Amino acid sequence: MRFLVKIVLFIAIFSCTNEVKKTPQLLSSVPQNTLAIVQFNDQNMLENALKSTPLLNQIFALNSELYNTTLNLLTDEIPSKALLCFAIEGKSSIEASFLFKTTLQDSIQLPQGEVFEYDQTQVVVNELNNEKIYHTLIKGIMIRSTSKLLIENSIRSLQKNRLGIQEEELFELAKISDDNAPLSLYIKKGFDQIVSGYFPNTPLFPFLGSSWFSFDFNTKRDPFTLDGVSFINDSIPDKLALIKGQEAHRLLTPQVVPQNFDSYFGLAIADYKLLEEQFKSYSRHFNIPLNQINFSSLSVIDEIGWLQLKEQKTIILHLNHTETIPVQLFSEGQAKGSYRGIKLYDHQLPKDFELFLQQLGSYENLKWVCKLDDFLIYSDTETRLKQLIGNYLDNATLTNNLEFKTLRDELADNSTFLWLGQTQNLKNRWGADSKKDAQLWDKIALKNYPLAVLQGVAENSFIQTRFTAQKKNTSPQKNSVVSQYSFSLDAPAGRAPQWIKNHRNKTMDLVVQDQENVLYLFSNTGKLFWKKQLDGPIIGSITQVDLYRNKRLQMVFRTKNRFQILDRNGKVVPPFDLKLSGNAPQHLAVFDYDLNRNYRFLLADGKQLQMYNSQGKKVNGFKLKKLKSPLANTPKHIRFGGKDYIVLQFNGGNIRLLNRQGSDRIRLKEKINASKNQVYAYRNTFAGTTQKGALFQIDSKGNILKSDLSLGPGHQIDMSAKSIVSIDENKLEIKGIPVTLPYGKYTAPKIHYLNNTLYFLFTDLDTQKVYAYLSNGNLVGGFPIYGAGPADLINADNDPALELVVQSEQNGFLIYELN
Repeated sequence: MRFLVKIVLFIAIFSCTNEVKKTPQLLSSVPQNTLAIVQFNDQNMLENALKSTPLLNQIFALNSELYNTTLNLLTDEIPSKALLCFAIEGKSSIEASFLFKTTLQDSIQLPQGEVFEYDQTQVVVNELNNEKIYHTLIKGIMIRSTSKLLIENSIRSLQKNRLGIQEEELFELAKISDDNAPLSLYIKKGFDQIVSGYFPNTPLFPFLGSSWFSFDFNTKRDPFTLDGVSFINDSIPDKLALIKGQEAHRLLTPQVVPQNFDSYFGLAIADYKLLEEQFKSYSRHFNIPLNQINFSSLSVIDEIGWLQLKEQKTIILHLNHTETIPVQLFSEGQAKGSYRGIKLYDHQLPKDFELFLQQLGSYENLKWVCKLDDFLIYSDTETRLKQLIGNYLDNATLTNNLEFKTLRDELADNSTFLWLGQTQNLKNRWGADSKKDAQLWDKIALKNYPLAVLQGVAENSFIQTRFTAQKKNTSPQKNSVVSQYSFSLDAPAGRAPQWIKNHRNKTMDLVVQDQENVLYLFSNTGKLFWKKQLDGPIIGSITQVDLYRNKRLQMVFRTKNRFQILDRNGKVVPPFDLKLSGNAPQHLAVFDYDLNRNYRFLLADGKQLQMYNSQGKKVNGFKLKKLKSPLANTPKHIRFGGKDYIVLQFNGGNIRLLNRQGSDRIRLKEKINASKNQVYAYRNTFAGTTQKGALFQIDSKGNILKSDLSLGPGHQIDMSAKSIVSIDENKLEIKGIPVTLPYGKYTAPKIHYLNNTLYFLFTDLDTQKVYAYLSNGNLVGGFPIYGAGPADLINADNDPALELVVQSEQNGFLIYELN
């Protein structure tokens, strides 16, 4: 029995003298001011459905007070067509009533308790679980209520043969409700006030009428489906009346909706003149200040889409023909910029159309616009517009989402309107804004139902609706790639972005420098933490250290003339702001020999070497101070068999393997003409490639083994302990597996070992495509993706998905998610 009530609140999340066919006397006795009615049709069917839907239990936990109150009212056996009614009494108190018909065969008696009489009718008051319950039996109807006022309203209506609810819509909806549904739900505008403290701010959710609307609970789909009806009232020019007469068709704007969104609302426009007349009536009724309303420019569109992600807002118009686009909607004047070949413009929509958009989506200041095939896209920020373009060009949109494809099979082919919500994002909104403990939201498994939908199909005087949720596919698309976030610098980028650890929240952040030598730190969602002016471009990688051994990390790097360490807030850690000679070339290596955070910093300037300790003092025990020739690559520390080796690679191809003091630990038995690629620890040897494209391996005795890889002089490699990847012109080889690539200009391949999987990444700078391969030589699903520079891959937020960051334009970057 405890399952029966829970459906009421869950459905409420998404809802923001008449003779009737079903139980006319019972429905007539509903107390006035009632805002929601649950009509129970089949108790057994409902209990079975709800027991198999644990999601409803989790959601109902948000309002245990209302749940317990309702349990006090309900009987163990619910008669067919019993009614559970909810009303707001006073400013915010939620009261409930339970009504059902009795027969001559029933032996139902009023309970024992305090008795009083109202309108010649006996009322018994008793207490159940510290709450007063009022009982009466009148004209064969048993009424139980938590409110004295509500039960008096029902008695008065029955004694005077008067309807408690005066709106005709309620009784018309009752005539067409489904007898085979386990329950029917009737909701009146205003019911959202009951749950607004628990489910606030559901963007773009459709308005369903100024009076009553209904849903029949369908248990044939997991978790459930609500089939509903709303009447369009011609006498009240509300938002629902705006869409009357707009013939349903298959909506196309989901083709532009990125897979990461909060809410989407699409509206079919079949008759722009009718829409114009309806908006005129609406504007007069609500005193919207407009000198004129002229929607003639909408003659070229057949669909409007509203889109929201966090506070970013977008409008999508679908063009039914693109030969002539009215200048009120779009004009190709002076472009403000471009992105991936798509020009961006500054455009102001007509005031009347903008106000119409605001009525259904509260949108304004949509100053950025572009034309993308048959779509016009308007956004409030340049960044958001570029993100939409990127997702569209990369096919990372809703129409390519497996859950959405499955969901569409449960909907009508054509829609007058379509609302979609990404439940996980909405849950984050509800949890952040809710008056209740956000931890309750964390327990709700909405991730198992990633999409919620409300579809509407308009008929002459009513709208048929269907609300349902899509259960997550048990075998989802593997390695699909979605562009999630974007961010930009104040000047063109000077280096590729790099993931670094955030010791505060155990996730990853992004560090990048622009060509004006400004260093930036961003979150893994593209939020700027700070920026700092440096004296020059950073050379090599940024390394993180824990100088104070307290699990708080600092950033180590060098420029031409300075060696610096910055803390989490971008402040210099004294004494690490050291001036350097600046002789070319320059390198910085960070060693932690014993993994005990007793760091050594080796700096190379031209032929000079200098080592510092964790206190910023010179290490005199490192004897090698001067080199015969400059280094080709940054020194590297490799540990084999309990012994430390410092690897030095020189211009010209020579290699030295030193101990901690800077003396030769291994003397090579022959000269190696090493390529410019680094030396790696590979299969317990020191390995790299020669200038002629052979693989060399050096053992602990200085012996050298060479294997022909048939690589050309411009080859690029990366190695892990057991894997080699190389690119030579258009030839990719992964662990001996050859792959032929299109001809292009490729960045060096990088190996990433994440989630027990090897990923091999590189970018074609000519076509601006990022490639990711697996160790079997197969391209990762969803690749190639757009990118204009080297990419960096990591698990940035500790969920199962990986995050990839890559430059997208001169000063812009994209963060992709790999599922």
